Amino acid sequence: MLPSFVLVISTMVVIGLLLNLLGYRIFRVYSLIIGVLMGLIFSTYLVLNFNLNSAALIVIFICSVFAAFFWLVYRAGLFVTGSLSGYFFGIYLIPDVPVYAYALALLVGLITILAERFMMVLITALIGATLITLATYMTLNGYELATILLDVRENFNLMFLNPLLFLLWLSLSTMGITTQLTILKEKTEE
Repeated sequence: MLPSFVLVISTMVVIGLLLNLLGYRIFRVYSLIIGVLMGLIFSTYLVLNFNLNSAALIVIFICSVFAAFFWLVYRAGLFVTGSLSGYFFGIYLIPDVPVYAYALALLVGLITILAERFMMVLITALIGATLITLATYMTLNGYELATILLDVRENFNLMFLNPLLFLLWLSLSTMGITTQLTILKEKTEE
């Protein structure tokens, strides 16, 4: 195996475990990372479409602004995380009609703000379990991340049709939700 392949798989498993078991507790850091990624996407769009000079400074500045915003405005990170989860779930279920994905994104984003703890536990546990299961799927089939990204929907269908991988995902999801809810319960009792 290539060292980059091992690094990608290891990173996916570590991030998956952190999100799965501690997702709600580390949400501020997770929000900061979401801010950096959104700033990166936005600044790359600006630089590529408007041929701006000093692209590196613009990217660093916009990423810093987005990261600070998501770190300081907790609810923005909640809404974006919920919305993205709803959107990707909608696109996965009904790929031909994206308007339903937008509606589901808005709905899940609002529910995430209203039922903050439970939704964040649920979303982070499911994302963590999916990352670990995807890393296992990639390892078993020898796929690189680029191969998965070429046809995400088809690879996820194949991944979840495998009964052992689905059982792994279901077990990890259940373990993550249970662990996070137990940690939250112990924290509120203190």
